[in-house]
Amino acid sequence: MSIRPPDIPTPLQPTPPRIAELDRLGDEIAELSAHLEAATARLLALIREFDARGGWNTGFRSCAAWLSWRVGLDLGA
Repeated sequence: MSIRPPDIPTPLQPTPPRIAELDRLGDEIAELSAHLEAATARLLALIREFDARGGWNTGFRSCAAWLSWRVGLDLGA
């Protein structure tokens, strides 16, 4: 038995079409999350190579400074 405060309504049980729609949305969220993780891994690999090859050494003090200028990554990130 669940006790809920009076100001929080009890959620409605999803109907079968709504369940299918929510499942589809959940699948899309999971798929996009996987794409973001893959893109982040690729981005980090490229940054690592750029840094190792000194690509930022054209007037910048560090790769972090170059990233801040070129792509807007915050130096504190």
